[in-house]
Parts: sequence; C-alpha cells; structure tokens
Amino acid sequence: MAARAHREAQRLSQFCNFAVIFLFISGLFVRNSFALTSYTRQELLDLRLHLPDDFITNLRLIPEIAKTPEATHSTRPGGSARRRRRDRKQRRGKRGGIKAKLKLTPHRLPLPSIFLANVRSLVNKMDELRLRIIHSKRLMDCNVMIFTETWLNNGVPDDAIKLAGRHTLRADRTAADSGKTRGGGLCIYINKAWCTDSVIVGRHCSANLEFLMVKCRPFYQPRELSSTIVTAVYIPPDADAKAAMNELYTAISKQQTAHPEAAFIVAGDFNHSNLKTVLPKFHQHVSCNTRGNKTLDHVYTNIAGAYTTTPLPHLGQSDHLSLFLIPKYSPLIQRVKPSVTTIKVWPAGTDSLLQDKFHHTDWSMFASQATCGSHTDIDTYTSSVLDYINTTVGSVTTWKQITTYPNQKPWMNKEVRLLLKARNIAFRSGDALAYSISRANLRRGIIKAKHCYKLKVEEHFSNSDPRRMWQGIQAINVHAALSRINVRKAAGPDGTPGRVLRGCAEQLTGVFADIFNLSLAQAAVPACFKATSIVPVPKHSSPTGLNNYRPVALTPIIMKCFERLVLAHLKNCLPPTLDPYQFAYRSNRSTEDAVSTVLHSVLTHLDNNNTYARMLFVDFSSAFNTVIPSKLNTKLGDLGFNNPLRHWLMDFLTNRPQYVKSGHTCSTTITLNTGVPQGCVLSPFLYSLFTHDCRPVHGSNTIIKFADDTTVIGLISNNDETAYREEVQHLAAWCADNNLLLNTSKTKELIVDFRRKRGSTHNPIHINGMAVERVSSFKFLGTHITEDLSWSTNTSSSQRNESGPHPSQRHNTPPRPRAELLQHLQNGLRTSEVQKRRRIPHFSHSLLRTYEKKVIPAAPSDILRHSESVRDSLLSHFLVIAFSTTR
Repeated sequence: MAARAHREAQRLSQFCNFAVIFLFISGLFVRNSFALTSYTRQELLDLRLHLPDDFITNLRLIPEIAKTPEATHSTRPGGSARRRRRDRKQRRGKRGGIKAKLKLTPHRLPLPSIFLANVRSLVNKMDELRLRIIHSKRLMDCNVMIFTETWLNNGVPDDAIKLAGRHTLRADRTAADSGKTRGGGLCIYINKAWCTDSVIVGRHCSANLEFLMVKCRPFYQPRELSSTIVTAVYIPPDADAKAAMNELYTAISKQQTAHPEAAFIVAGDFNHSNLKTVLPKFHQHVSCNTRGNKTLDHVYTNIAGAYTTTPLPHLGQSDHLSLFLIPKYSPLIQRVKPSVTTIKVWPAGTDSLLQDKFHHTDWSMFASQATCGSHTDIDTYTSSVLDYINTTVGSVTTWKQITTYPNQKPWMNKEVRLLLKARNIAFRSGDALAYSISRANLRRGIIKAKHCYKLKVEEHFSNSDPRRMWQGIQAINVHAALSRINVRKAAGPDGTPGRVLRGCAEQLTGVFADIFNLSLAQAAVPACFKATSIVPVPKHSSPTGLNNYRPVALTPIIMKCFERLVLAHLKNCLPPTLDPYQFAYRSNRSTEDAVSTVLHSVLTHLDNNNTYARMLFVDFSSAFNTVIPSKLNTKLGDLGFNNPLRHWLMDFLTNRPQYVKSGHTCSTTITLNTGVPQGCVLSPFLYSLFTHDCRPVHGSNTIIKFADDTTVIGLISNNDETAYREEVQHLAAWCADNNLLLNTSKTKELIVDFRRKRGSTHNPIHINGMAVERVSSFKFLGTHITEDLSWSTNTSSSQRNESGPHPSQRHNTPPRPRAELLQHLQNGLRTSEVQKRRRIPHFSHSLLRTYEKKVIPAAPSDILRHSESVRDSLLSHFLVIAFSTTR
C-alpha cells in the first residue's frame, strides 16, 4: 500500500509540472499571436465610432499616465520650449490671481478677507456656522467675520458664541441707549492666525445707529498702511438715515485724524442709508443683491478696487445672503516701480573748502577778460563766473544713485538707514548686548526723524498772517539776498545750486554785486540769467495724458535774487494811490481783504430799497503769456519810471531762451518775446502794473483785482442795468486793446437779489456774442460766495477738504474755550479804530455774542463741532466783515 501511494504521488507531481509548462508555452503563443495583429488607420477610426462615449473616461489608469480634464495637451516634460509653455496650466506671469493668493497665503494678504452676514440670532446659527467653517477652507481661513443683528444680550456668555482660533468682539443692543429691548447687536471675529493685536476703539448704540469699531495690527501689512480699522454697522429700517450718517461720519473722521494712514473697512446692514453721502471718497464694493432685489448690505473702504464680492447662501433662516469678500488690492511696491535718482553728494567740509577757494579767487580776472576797450561784455563776464563756480563745485562733490521705493516713509533719512544697518549687523553677530543697544538707538532715531519731518511740514504753515507774505525784503543788498536763498529749491538751467550761493554768500557777494550793477548800467540782462527750463511734473501718481502734467518753470536761482532787489526798488517807486482795488503784490493786502471788500460793498448796497447786485467773475486765457512788452513799457512810462529801468525791464522780457526738459532729454530751444515769464519773481508784479488802468467808468460799478482774478461788481438800483452792461462792454473792449483774451465759457455771473417782488427775470450778460452762464455759487479767492450770501456752502466745502487730515494733523485739537476765543477777538481788535474809542471789552463781548448767536447756528453743527480750522475760518471772515462795518 505504501509503494502504491508513493507512485501515485510521483505521477501527480509530474502531471503538475507538465501542466505548468504547457500553460506557459500557451501563454507565449497567445501573446505573440495578439502582438502580430495589426490595424489600419481607418480600422482604428471605425473602432472608435462603435465604442460608447464613457469608454475612455471609465478606464482606470495609473496616476503616472492619467491626464487631468484641464490638460488638453501632452504633459510630458520633454520637447521644445514652446511645447513646455503650451503644456502649462497657466501662462507665465498669471499664476498670482486673487483666488490663488487666497489659497496659498490666506493670512498674508494686503487686506483681510471678510465674511459678512445678517444672521438674525447668532446663537441659533452657531452649529451651522461651525459646520461651514469645517467644510469650507476659505471660511476656515477667513480673517474677519462680521455679523449683524446678532440679538445677543447680557444673558448670553462669550463661550456660547466662541469660535476656535478667533477673537470674539461684540456690541449688544441696550434698551437704555436704543429704546428697544430686542433685536440689533453686532459681532466681529478676528482670526488669530491673521492678527492678535486687536482692540475696540469705538462703539455706539442709539435708535438710529449701532456700530462697533476695531483697530487691528496684523502680522503682515503693506508699509503704506499703518493699521486696519474694521467697523461693523447696523442701521434699523425705521432709523433717520441723515442722523445715522452724521454720527457714523463723526466717529470715522475722528479715527482718520488719529490714524491718517490706516485702511478703513466699514461693513454691515445699511438698509436705506449710503455712507458716500457723508464720505464721498469711500468706495462701495458690493454690487449684487443681498435681500430680494435690493442691496442692503454694504462694504465701504477708503481704497479704490480693494475687494471683489462673492455671494454665498443664506445662513440658516436669515433673509439676507451671506457675502465673502476677497481682497484684490495690490501693495504700492508692486504697482509702482522704484525710481532711481542721481543726486549730488556733499562730503563733510565741502562748504568750508568752497569758501576757501572762492576767497582766494581773483574775480577781477573774469571782468578783465570780458572787457574790450571800455566796454565789458556782460554775457561773457556772467557765463565765465558761473562756469567757474560750477567747475569748482564739481571738483569737490560726487554723484550717487539712490533707489526710492514707492512705499518708503517720508521721514526716512540717512541717519535712520545707518541705524537700521547697525541693528542688522548686531543681530547677525549674535551679541545680545550689542543687539539690544542697537535696537534702542534705532527706536530713538526713528522718533527723532519723525519729529524732524513733522517740523518740516509744519513750517510751511507756521505763518498764520496772510499779510506778511507780501512785505518783501527789507535789507536791499546782495549779501542779504544770497543769505535768504532756500537751499531746497531746484537749481535752474545754469546748474548753480542754492547751497553754494548761500553757503559762500560772503565770498560771492562782490562778484555778483558787480554783475548786477553792470547789468543795470547797461540796461541788459545776461542771456544765461534769462534761460528757462520747463519741467513737466505729474499731477497724479499715474498720468495718462499731457493734461495730467503741470509745467514748472525753472530759472537761475541767482537771477531770482537779482529780481528781488529790483522788485523792492520798483515798489518804492509806485505812487500810493495806484489802483486801490488791486489786492495782489501790495503791502498790507491779501485775499481776505478782497473778499471782505466785495461782501461789504454788496451788503451796504442791499440795505437800500429796490436794489440788487450782479457779480461777474472774469476768466482770462493765459493772461501772463499774452502781455505785450511794448505796451507794458508805455504804461511804465505813464507811471513815472525812468528810461534806464524801463529799458532793463524790456530786455528782461524779450529774447528769453526756453526749452522743455524731461529726465536727461531736452527739447530744442525757442526764444520768447511775448508775455511775462512764468516762474520769475517780477512777473506777477509786472502783470498787476499792466492792468492798473483797467478801472470802472461808472461810479456804481467796482472792479476788484487779485493778479489775474478780476471781478466786476454792479450795484443796481430800480432795475436800471445800463451802467453795469456798459461796464462789461468797456471791459471787453479794454481786453481787446491790450491783447488779453476773455474766456467767456469759464466766466461766470452771480446775482444777489433779496427783493420779494422782482420786476422780471434777469437777462444774461453777453460778451463777444456769447451768453455768460449764471451760477448760484462761485469760489472766489478760496471762499465760496452764494447768491443768498450764506456760509453753509463755504463751511461744507472746508469740511470736505479736511476729511483727509493733513500730515501735520496727527492729533485732535481740543475745542477752544470761550475765554481763549474772547482773548483771540481782543487781540485782533487792538489795531482797529475801536481801540482808539476805548471800547474793546464791550465790543469784544458784543461781537462774540453775535458770532455765537447768529453765525454759529447758521452753520452745520457737526462741522463746527469737529473742525477747528472751519471755526477759525468762519470767525476770520466774520471779523473782516465786522471791521469793514465799524470803519
């Protein structure tokens, strides 16, 4: 039995080996037979037509050879560069879309991503909100969540509405403030991965408005933004929209004054209100409907194009759509390329070295070389002196290229850069003590730099007396003129910097005094002194056309000093009764005097019965450029100027070379013989002399002039406008005779008529066959004059200009107390005739009471309450009118 079993097992083993070999050979045969099968191109195409549509899509391919639906071409890495560019999913330079940035760096965005929703009971929506955050990555990474109508109260703890990884900031409605016990409420969630420094800077609850204001200092923020201030707003449907907007405007303006460089985000349920009515410079970013066919939820920022909005489904049973805002603001450093500027570097001791060289220079050598016989060529003399000065300056100075980035802080200077470099070196060295000292030095250096920049800005506004700007130079000498040169002014075409002229004033006084005297003696101005370069300066950061550039004329700095000396002499030669209604470039006169004269003459005339006034604000086309020098010379002779001075002025106005300079490129030079040159000290004064004979021919009319701003005032009685219309026609004829072009399209007329029964409609004035447009308000020398002579338009305009605080206004100015205001009034009245009558205290108290009872209530209360300069401007104009009345 055992032998039989052994043989059967042996046969089974041999059979298995034979079966395995047979199957292996059969498999090879079948594989080769299939491999030998071939198909033609037409057979393959026919085979594809008989296959189902989902045959290819249902194939299970290994990931290495699978092709994504987006890829339409082969994804193999090899091939030409053109094929590789074609195979990319996105083109080069297009990989930084706002959605891609949101996915890659959700917490390093220039502005925070925002989720806004009107929840109508936040507690009941917490489960759904947490579920959405878990299953939606963009909600999980959202930086700021704003919810309105939370319906929270003191009985709901913060833990009940807490979200993981977020700060919770809430403002519940209170019955004492709003008069309602239910509804309302606001809540803001700040993602801790985006910002941990968040603080509430304002909250408000009333029947018309609820808001919660939070200031955030995120981990990453563009340099041009100091912080981000997020404001959640809810305005009830039955609220007073105007009152709500005024309250919100007050709060935002306060924060704008305290943080002028911050990004402001105002979001919430505004219902029927619009923030742009009080803050027109803010931008609204929600364009879709949020409830039915209405857009009730708004998001405003002070940055244009800051967000793009995506609507999301309702949160629970809320009747408002949810909104998700993706920031699309690009930092300034990415939008504007850095500029490379070549500057002149002045090493230490340069001024003393130049003073020493100029002190040992024989300046008489230049005059002797330019003298032929008894005549000295002033052009050769002047050009050789300037060339020598520029050559000497170039030998002791060097040139350096600096890169200025668009987001660079204006207070950044050389000292701060050196301290910053020292801090970095100390950090890399690993010395903890040196690093601590360098950080403290850097902090002190930044504080000092900011203070210096603050003083630099404020010095432009330190002179509050507008009359002092027309007083001119008292000491008439060359040394004083050179010592007063502003070294920050750009050099003219001659290239001589103001720093050299001021620093070496003592050494250069003699040679330039000789040149000035020689110029006056020969009645000729050196040609290099008359050269002018026109530099186009953009009005905006990104100009798009020629009209976006402002032409700035640069003339030699030394010539400006010469002109100031001549100007002082010209003023002394004028008769005191010359053109009493020209308020420009005259001592003790300003724009406020012109405005007060206009208002006083009109108001005095309107006190009579059956009277009204018409004011024609004339506009000239290129007034300075159309002056004929020969006509000006004739008028100067009529004023009593001597011939040598008139000949010098004629040479000053004619044969003036001028060219345009943009960067290192200059245009061809042209010679001008018409007009008074732009950018010169004498030009405005010469224009006022040219128009001194433009006077009214009728006693009932007055022509007020401030340089080229001309106003014709017609005081009309008993509907007789004959004298006024003849005056306008006489003005048009005078302009034609003097080559001045009237711009009728920009000329406006304002009519002040307080009569209850007006005879008829006022007919328009025609100039050169064209009707003059009648307006209800006109801005005259910075003051808005209306047809009802009210201050509301002027104060509102002043407040709008202050909506963006000036860099020098970093802190709020406290309201001026009544005692200080009274002292301010008494100081202003010390020089008036009231002092002579010894009625200063009584008059001041009376004037202050009139100001508080009559003027202040007529102006918008919110403007006067929060704008110190508007109050000062209003008080200033009130005092001017009061002085005119008392005189």
